[in-house]
Formats: sequence, C-alpha cells, structure tokens
Amino acid sequence: MSRINFPTIDDKALFDASSPYGYSGPLFNNATETDIRTFWSEVDKWYEKNNVITEFVRFNLEDNNQYYSGKLVPSLSNVVGNLTNFDTIWGNFKQKVRNNYRNAEKNQLTFEIYSGIISTQIIDSFYNIYIETMKRKTAAKNFFYPKVYFEKLISFNPNQIAIAVVYNKNTPISTEFIIINNNSLYSFLGGTSSDFFDLRSNEFLKINVMKWGIENNKKYYVLGGGRKNFDSLYQYKKAFFPKDKDKVFYTGRKIINEKIYYEILKNIEVKHSDAIKLLDNSTNFFPKYKEQKNNSKINKLHAITTKKEWQDVLNQVFNYDFYHTYDYHNLSKLKDEKALLIKYTEGDILIALPILVRKINNTKYYDATSVYGYAGPLQINVNSSFNNNNYVVALEQFFKKENIVSVFSRLNPFINYQENLINGLGQIIKLGNIVNIDLTKNIEEQRTIFSKTTKRYLNKCRKLCYTKKSKEKKDINAFIEIYYENMKRVNAKQNYFFSEEYFFNFINSVDFKTEVLFVIHKETEDIICAAMMVKTNSIIQYHLSGTKTDYLSISPIRLIIDEMRIRGTQDKYKYFNLGGGLGNRDDELFKFKSSFSKDFKQFKIWQYIALPDIYDKLSEESVYSSEDINFFPIYRYQK
Repeated sequence: MSRINFPTIDDKALFDASSPYGYSGPLFNNATETDIRTFWSEVDKWYEKNNVITEFVRFNLEDNNQYYSGKLVPSLSNVVGNLTNFDTIWGNFKQKVRNNYRNAEKNQLTFEIYSGIISTQIIDSFYNIYIETMKRKTAAKNFFYPKVYFEKLISFNPNQIAIAVVYNKNTPISTEFIIINNNSLYSFLGGTSSDFFDLRSNEFLKINVMKWGIENNKKYYVLGGGRKNFDSLYQYKKAFFPKDKDKVFYTGRKIINEKIYYEILKNIEVKHSDAIKLLDNSTNFFPKYKEQKNNSKINKLHAITTKKEWQDVLNQVFNYDFYHTYDYHNLSKLKDEKALLIKYTEGDILIALPILVRKINNTKYYDATSVYGYAGPLQINVNSSFNNNNYVVALEQFFKKENIVSVFSRLNPFINYQENLINGLGQIIKLGNIVNIDLTKNIEEQRTIFSKTTKRYLNKCRKLCYTKKSKEKKDINAFIEIYYENMKRVNAKQNYFFSEEYFFNFINSVDFKTEVLFVIHKETEDIICAAMMVKTNSIIQYHLSGTKTDYLSISPIRLIIDEMRIRGTQDKYKYFNLGGGLGNRDDELFKFKSSFSKDFKQFKIWQYIALPDIYDKLSEESVYSSEDINFFPIYRYQK
C-alpha cells in the first residue's frame, strides 16, 4: 500500500495497492470458484472502505489469477525449464550456450552454490556484483534493494534461498540469488562483474544451477521473461530451454474508485477514453498517475543514406574516427551492400550507428556488418549512467522491421561509451590487444619505450634513408605497386587487393585527412617503403603499407611509424593506433608493433542476432554449421 499525493475536499488519505516485484498474488487451499469470487469481493469491499483507488497484482505462474475481479492482462512470456535428464537438456541448448559453457571450462572457472546458513562473506560477494550490475544497466531505483533486504530473506527463509557463485580462481565474478519453492527454482536477481565478461560465466552458472537442481530433485528452473515480450533478454533466456513451453505471466489491474481515478488522470492531462485503453495493454504503465517520465524526451530513429545528412550527424559528434565516415563506407561496400547510418535521438542525446547492410542470397532477409577497421556506435550527451533501454528497443524494432537477421560490428577502443550504448543487445567479445602510441606524452618519453631492436633499426635507417610526404600521382602509383608486392608476398586474400581507383578516391576524400609517407633510399633515390596514415579528430590510424622485398632487411616501415608519431605529437593528436596481430593473435606482427609501445587497448566486437529463428534456420542449412567453427554469422562461413 502506498499513499497517493492528490488533494481531496475532505482531506482524506488515498491509497493504491501493489504486489512486490516477482511472482505473488493470492494463496488458495482447496478453494472452489465460489470461494475465490467471494474472496475477491471481500477484498474489494475492504479497498472501498479504506480509500484504495487502484490495485496492481503480479500473479504467479501457477494459475492463481483465476476469477480475478479486475482486468487480467497477459504481460510477458516467461521461460520455464523442465529439469529432467541433463543429457536431454544439454542436447536442447542453443549452440551458443554450449560453446560458451565449454569456453568457461577452458577458462577453468569453478562453481559453488550456498543454501541454508549462508555466510556474510557470500552475501557480500553476491551483493557487490548485483549492485555493480544494476548500476551498469542504469536500473530503476526500485531495483536497488538494500543488503538487509537479502539478509532478511535468507534469515526468514533459510531452506528456500540459495546463492550461486562462479569463481575465477578465488574471485567471485558471477552470481545469482535463487528462490526455492517446492520443486521449482526461481532465478531472482544477480549479475556478472564487467571485468570478466569474456570468460563466459553466465552460461556456466546457469547450467551448474540446473545440475544442482536435478541432484536435489527439483523439476523446474524459472528464468523469467524479458523487459518486453520476445526481446533480446528473453531470447538469451530462451536459448537455455528452446523446446520447453513458456508460461504466460499475468498482471491484474483494477480501478476501485473510478471517479477519483479519472480526476487524478485529468489532473495530468490524460483523457477518459485514453485511460480506458491503458488497462488492456501490458506495455502501458498502471496506474498511469505513478508513471515517471520526462515528457520533453521524444525518441526517434531513422536510417541515413545521403552524404549531407551523414556528415551533419558527424559534425555534431565530439569524437569519431574515419571508419565512421560516409566516404569510407561507400569506398568499402561491395556491389550488393548498402551503407546506412542509423540515427537515434532522445531529448538532447544522439546516437549514430554506421553499418553495411547486405542481402542474404535466395531469401527475403538481410544482415548487417561493419566496415573493415574500428567502427561501432557514436554518441553525444551520453555518460556512464546512461539508461539504454529505449535505444535497445528502438534498434530491435528497426532490425526486425527491415528483416535484418544478424548484426556484426568491430568496435573502436578510442570512442567512449560504445559498450554502454549496446549493453544488453547481443554480446560483446574481447578478441585481443592493439598497440597505441600515446601522443600526449612528449617525444623523448615515447622513445624510451622502444625496444633495443627498434632503436637499432631506426638508427641504421636514418643513415641510409629519408622520408617524404606526397600525393603526386607517380608517387601514389609507386606506393600501389609496393603494396601489391607486399600482399602477394604474404599470400593475402583477394579482398585486400584494392583497385587503383580505391587508393586515389581514398586519398582525395575530404571526409578525413590521409597522409602518404614514403621512405627514399639515399643512394638510389628509390621509393622502398610507403604507408597511408589517416588523421581524424584526435586519432591517427596506421591504415595500409608496403615494403619492397629487397629492403625488408633494414625494416624501413619503422622509420615511417617513427616519423608519424613525431608529427602527430607536434600536431597535438592523442592516439596513434598501430593495430594488432594477424587474426588478433599475439604473433610476430603484434610483437613488432609492441616494440614501439606498451599502451595496449582491448579490441572488441559486437554480435547480435535480431531474428533468432531465421538465424537458426539459415545456420542449419549451412554446410559449415559445426560448433567448432568460431565465425559469425555462421551461415556466411567459407573456407
């Protein structure tokens, strides 16, 4: 019961009634239909007598909503798993669940579950991770329960509470507060430490809870639903029990005193006809007068395809990279691909996501990918406390409307808050490190990090060679020839052999600044090495390069990198990204780059399945649907 802040003529207190978070509603014992109807009638009389205006009930999943005297609204499909034979459950998991569990095992994670008398240390571990998760998701205030709330739940119900914890070595990294009711386990609240997302602890935890439930003769594991019906949170949960039948979660909505209720709504400018409609739709807040929102915020999402609109958005953004520009997208896209910038606004917040949309052959569907390099979403007026719920819903709706099955994007480690924007939508995966030279340090300090080998090569190269910057056609043609020679030498894939037109269009683009640096051998005046460096805002990207085979022994590319970091520092740039190893591995290429700097940045990718059923169907039809192949989307895999 809570008091309604609304003045009345006789100053009497007004109230509304609501059930707590979770599954509740009335308890019946051998009650007939007549008994239940009489119960609700007596409750309503008590409400009238005590000035209760509205009632909102969250019913349980065991049909205690029968003969309810108010409006019964089907709200969400809830995932309920049957804890039968584990081998059967394992076989029914979506492929991703099994893969992530295996990865967790490889990462040597361990699992413990605590019940009965639970120590303060375990409660603290749960609570710290839970609160961190709520903050990261910018959850509503009512989800921030005090620790004493959980302590009392455990104290009053010692045989009906369990806490599951996943450990990385001795560090708790993922946890779940479980309510035990008869033969059912209810996943109540929990979370995962963001520092350990890449260890795949979520699937590891839930599968071990299932094993524990089976060992303790439990029949059901209730994971609940999503924020909205069939959203990405629901799809994540459904992946554990794809073949089990969902349970419909019902809410009850009741207006006891219509006269006062409509007076309150009239006070917040809600029409009587609109108020009646609010009862029927589960997505509408009830009671309406308690909804908290900022009416000045209007959410809007649309796709941009023109250069002017695209550039207008980038002009508003504080920081972006050349990988986000219109020209780079249109230089990169293939014949059957379309470049889009998905613009979203919410009040003074703007989010922009660049993608390439491509047709899936012989279907009516599409998927989306990012350009080669470091892309991902951009933003203005977003910070670490940003609540991305509305943005996530808008993106989900857009992808479904456009028949986009899956989305893949490489993220940019130099752009702030990218993970905050897409958190809860698919998964973010850490692949490896890239090497950045911190240009905010002075030139001499940067050089102290260089390896002895790099210093030795630089000293030798400066004696034999000099550098120049040029955009002359003959020099660019020389660079292209060296680049092709380089690609042939390393047996590069065909898609790395860009056309001559590509190079000239790239260099002449006004969307970003490209500098081509050349190394000239003093004795022969031959160009022996060249590289394209791209400058945008505070970032310099080492894009493409090549060295003549005959001069590999003196490593002239080191001289170009050294020259660019000196010029970049003098020009007040902040970052000089050298990239990572081949396939994001810690290989010889990575070791070469790390000989210049130890400022490593984590490279991450984003994967999202917008239409899971279609994705699964396409994957099943693929001849490369093996679980051992780490490729996304799997239906596009080619050897």
